Amino acid sequence: MISVFNSLVLAFVIALNGAPKTKIIVADDCHSAERFAAEDLQHWINEISGAKVPLESVSGRASQKGVIYVGGAFAEGVFDDDLKTIGESDGFAIREKDGSVYLFGTKPRASIYATSTFLEENTDIIWARPSEAFGTVFSKNPNLDFTMTDRLELPAFETHGWNVVAIRRDYATAKWVVRNRGNKAEQAEPKGKEGTLGFIRDMGGHIYWWMAHPTKYFKTNPEFYSYSKLKKTRVPETLCVTAPGLVDVAVKNLADRIAAGGGEKVESLGIGFRDSWLCCQCDKCTAPIPLKDGSTLECKSLNPEHDPKYYSTRFWLFISEIAKRLKAIYPKMTFIGSGYMYAAEPPACDIPDFMYVSFCPIGEVDSSHPLLDENQKPRWRNRLLEWNRRFPGRVFFYEYWCSYSAGFAGIRGIKRIPIIRQNLLDLKNVLKGIGVESELTPDSPRTFSNHSMESEWDACSIDRWILARLIWDPAANVNQLAKRYISRTYREAAPLMRKFYVQLMKNEWDDSVPRRQRNVFNCKEPEKARRYLAEALEAARHPNSRKMIERLIGQWEIAREKHGVRTVPMMSKEEHFREPGATCWETCLTLPEFKVPGYFTWGVAVNPAHKTEVRMLTDGTSLFLRLDGKVGKKGGDWVYLSLSPKEKNLNPWRVKHPFDGKPKVFEIPLRDLGVDRSDRGTYPTYYFLRYDAESGEESTVDGAKFGVKSGTVSF
Repeated sequence: MISVFNSLVLAFVIALNGAPKTKIIVADDCHSAERFAAEDLQHWINEISGAKVPLESVSGRASQKGVIYVGGAFAEGVFDDDLKTIGESDGFAIREKDGSVYLFGTKPRASIYATSTFLEENTDIIWARPSEAFGTVFSKNPNLDFTMTDRLELPAFETHGWNVVAIRRDYATAKWVVRNRGNKAEQAEPKGKEGTLGFIRDMGGHIYWWMAHPTKYFKTNPEFYSYSKLKKTRVPETLCVTAPGLVDVAVKNLADRIAAGGGEKVESLGIGFRDSWLCCQCDKCTAPIPLKDGSTLECKSLNPEHDPKYYSTRFWLFISEIAKRLKAIYPKMTFIGSGYMYAAEPPACDIPDFMYVSFCPIGEVDSSHPLLDENQKPRWRNRLLEWNRRFPGRVFFYEYWCSYSAGFAGIRGIKRIPIIRQNLLDLKNVLKGIGVESELTPDSPRTFSNHSMESEWDACSIDRWILARLIWDPAANVNQLAKRYISRTYREAAPLMRKFYVQLMKNEWDDSVPRRQRNVFNCKEPEKARRYLAEALEAARHPNSRKMIERLIGQWEIAREKHGVRTVPMMSKEEHFREPGATCWETCLTLPEFKVPGYFTWGVAVNPAHKTEVRMLTDGTSLFLRLDGKVGKKGGDWVYLSLSPKEKNLNPWRVKHPFDGKPKVFEIPLRDLGVDRSDRGTYPTYYFLRYDAESGEESTVDGAKFGVKSGTVSF
């Protein structure tokens, strides 16, 4: 129904005095995503106005007036130019013709983008976070006149989505993703209902065991698995990528798994090694690699961290052959190799022209600068530039923006967003990349590591919402996005919440505070930001706005409690804790830097000649302590490590370790320390000291005085 609104703008009347004035039409054979779009539109109109708009399924073309058509079928023959413009992209259109509104795209999920945008642009609704209890904010209005009925949008990338990690099958998070224009999050859909929301059907990841699981093959084919020169035997830790017959087995097993997972419906396969730096050390896997220019690539180290070019080349040669064979079976499938850990280094070989690289910038990346910025660490900037030079247009970003936190949820605000936005702009305009996917924790009360996953949304919903919009359109204005989020989510409290986030933006850390240890309590004027939160809670009227502010304050208080207490993150027992180079050590407790106590520098601790670093993780049973650092040329350095239980009848754990600069992991059973993770009174204290033979210096954690315990670790 069309009416005159303010005598100037034609309005499509949805509801009047709580009664429906239109109906929603879908095709009777529509995709489940298009039906969800129609039902979601119906649901939110009812929530906002009280009007239950009828929903009908019909066959044939559009023939009714004054209705809302949802789905691409109704646009055919009516908006053919729009369909041509959208093409194979995730673009969507909102159009009005002959008194009816059309919401459509060429992909089924695009209809959800259209219905969500239709609601957003004509009401004040915002899906601020996935929580179905309080994550959506809107005003009640029995009279709905929609004036925005003309729009067409195209995404910047083919892939613009999320890998929902830690806890899968959280449907509320999947719905939040698609309402905010994401096209990847299928693993968050209910088991057995994958594909309901029309997400990209993808498979893969760390899939070496999909190729040849050791429970099936290790006894009969031990040659498929890595050889350890230290153990002088084959061990089922990773694959031997040069093993005869392995590629044949891998292709068969992967083809069978793809067939079971949907066959031709599977759109992409990600091929990555196990989440570990371990590589096979057999003679064949470390032999010189002949290159197409006639030269050879020599193996310079048995440690992939020290020779990533060689091990990356081995990996890409292996998966390229697998991808070629699978491409013959599934010609329409996209194949993406993992540019992760050592394989982030561009290989010395070519890769198939149909294959993409999932570039994973993790591990000593300078997050204070964009990846292509001249101030970025040369290693990472040069890697990305080389990938682009040799394989233009085939870069895909795999990011960790919203992965699970170490220990407890941190309150970040949006200070990092402009840097991420520049990375996305560079991906689109410079690298011509196909897309981006970031890890995202679900908005779930279930616990992972030391805290619930919903606590991370409590602390940082705003950055997730803004990032969702930027991966659709990185050219969007960050300030305008932040303003929209704050005004719609917090309403009456918006001015104070804006001051809160501005205060976080203005905070500047002392350069002496290591980046991993920066938080809202060791920056400037933290209490000023806290007062804004208290005032915002008083000002808020909408119950969902109040709930989100309350929960943000709750995370602030948890962070205050944890400040000064070193919280050790808990990870799955499947992680490779004992490997110093394992990726689990990227999400850990890093203790303050070692410094020389200020006995001769007027009480001011000073930096030592050589750095020492201690990191900690737990699997709930043991405490793992990782020692790393630099040494001089003289030799004879040592590190003294001590953990003292609170229970008096237990002996301290102590070790004096000769230190040669190589990373070392120590394992201490929690029972030996008397730790009950639920009882703060059982948490041990620590004292660590490093002796540097070359300089003669003795340094301690944060420059603590000799013999004085440096602090307490919590769990």
